[in-house]
Amino acid sequence: MDSEARLRLVTQAAKLTIDATPILLPSDSNDVWKIGDFVLRICWRADRTRLQREALILEHLPDEVPHVRLADAGSNDGLTWTLTHWVSGTMLSQCWADLDRSQRRTAAEQLGHALCALHAWTPSLEVRAALAARPAQAGTSDVVGADLNPLPVGRALRLVEPAAHLGNVDRRAVLHLGEQMERLRGVDPLRDPSVGVVVHGDAHLNNVLWDGTQLAALIDFEWARLGPPDLELQPLLAADDATALIRSVINAYPEIAAHPNFVERLWLYDLSATLRDLLVKAPLPATADLPPWHPKQRLAAILEGPAYIEALLSKR
Repeated sequence: MDSEARLRLVTQAAKLTIDATPILLPSDSNDVWKIGDFVLRICWRADRTRLQREALILEHLPDEVPHVRLADAGSNDGLTWTLTHWVSGTMLSQCWADLDRSQRRTAAEQLGHALCALHAWTPSLEVRAALAARPAQAGTSDVVGADLNPLPVGRALRLVEPAAHLGNVDRRAVLHLGEQMERLRGVDPLRDPSVGVVVHGDAHLNNVLWDGTQLAALIDFEWARLGPPDLELQPLLAADDATALIRSVINAYPEIAAHPNFVERLWLYDLSATLRDLLVKAPLPATADLPPWHPKQRLAAILEGPAYIEALLSKR
């Protein structure tokens, strides 16, 4: 079934009125359609309960957290979907290169304030239970599809062997990554899925809407989970101008980097996320001419140690 067939199935089963030409938008995980003043997102693979969790979050998020408004949500024939109101703005990733240093600092600080407001939110027991729940993860694809960051360490280590057998990857480097994660097991704060604040889990610049002067909304809460605030910084490590970006977020929200094991924890998050990304990006290209954010490029660099993270804390 292709994206248009899924669109027809959901709109017919849910009796959604289509009064504008649907426009398919880019997305890594779902079908995303702009339909007039609404956005319809359809989840058709991996853990399909994640859009149900997102709908529950959007229903309860406080106004202090800038977000899109939920219009409807449902499940039909194995597909889950959300319908949200369109928010005008541009993904911050698309306009980042055109912002001057002052504008970048303002945008990053507003992201820090939004994350602070999210982490300060006290959700209901219903929301917490939904965020802690995940379907059974019998195989590699189930682990990859459960969370963007596969921690805790015990779960993430299940990805080492399949990643080590990928083509065009340094097997010894992957095994070394697993060894480093095992050494860092003691600082893993994600061992209990029911503990922590609500973290977005995917707050990179693609998921920040910018209206030209301020942050209009955080979008795509489908990967939200309970966990430590500093988990939010890992997706920013591969951004352009990552050092200035993360420093500005921390300056606006110092508590996000306040844990005494902050450096080791962020390194562990990055090792784990890079391991998963190797599998997501497979088959891996043989060429070495890859962008710096590609997991194959990042693998060797992050294995050298957490010095690149320690540099984020200097000159703040």
